[in-house]
Amino acid sequence: MVLGIFMAFRKKVTNTKNEQSRVNHDNVFAIWSYDGKMVYENIIEVTENFSAKYCVGEGGYGAVYRADLPNGQVVAVKKLHATLDDDWANLKGFTRGSLGKVLSMDDDIVIFDWIKRVNTVKGVANALSYMHHDCFQPIIHRDISSKDVLFDLEYVAHISDFGTARFMNLNSSNWTSFAGTFGYAAPELAYTMKVNEKYDVYSFGVLALEVIMGKHPGDLISSLSSSSSSSLTSTTQGIFLKDVLDQRLLPPRNQVAKQIVVAKLAFACLHTTPLSRPTMQQVARILSKQRPTLQNQFYTITLRQLFDINCSSS
Repeated sequence: MVLGIFMAFRKKVTNTKNEQSRVNHDNVFAIWSYDGKMVYENIIEVTENFSAKYCVGEGGYGAVYRADLPNGQVVAVKKLHATLDDDWANLKGFTRGSLGKVLSMDDDIVIFDWIKRVNTVKGVANALSYMHHDCFQPIIHRDISSKDVLFDLEYVAHISDFGTARFMNLNSSNWTSFAGTFGYAAPELAYTMKVNEKYDVYSFGVLALEVIMGKHPGDLISSLSSSSSSSLTSTTQGIFLKDVLDQRLLPPRNQVAKQIVVAKLAFACLHTTPLSRPTMQQVARILSKQRPTLQNQFYTITLRQLFDINCSSS
């Protein structure tokens, strides 16, 4: 049973404008003519119900099949494992709205408790890890922000809005015009338009802090960017984690260690040097650990202590 399908398609090259116009007109993925049931049935037919002979690749999240549709389009179809269904948007049923909306609602904020917040960060990390490392062709989202993370009724997080997403070309440079949301965009875009998956990693770091702080961490990031991890200002050294977490919730009594892991990973993702940021695969792996250890008393932990994390060995 197909529980999730990710599709990347390309049109066959034609020799005349008339032919190109016909192909565009017959594009079954066009918003006005899209018939999901018809496309699904076509895919089932041309792949002979996902026969192994049409499989062109396989990763930890599922297998990729080549489908030559009747209209001439060549489609790469990813048949996802069932465990991924929770982290991918199915474009309907997001009754809770966006992460930004949830964090802005003071009256109901207690519902979005520490457990839900950790699960939100884990869900986004898993989805980005899949996009970067397990897709048939890796994808950079380029606009990870609180407005692009949507919740269903159970507060399961889903990444949405792939309008700025790009496939990564592993054999050449990935140049791009500016895309994204100010406050989440990686700082390297100030001097280069060459992007890779570490662009999303930075945005994830901002998002992770926003989740546990309950607001955009712009002021905190600005104060940190003026000093390096090895030489922080006395003001920054004196900031306690307990004072940074969302004050609208009671302290995370049974979730302290997990909140610390989230904060540590967020700061690692915010490194100004892209190569020094962890991969989303490393982040997702660390977050998946069942019992993180707490070496210091929660009320004594400062932000300075959160800057030392080795993702490669964790």
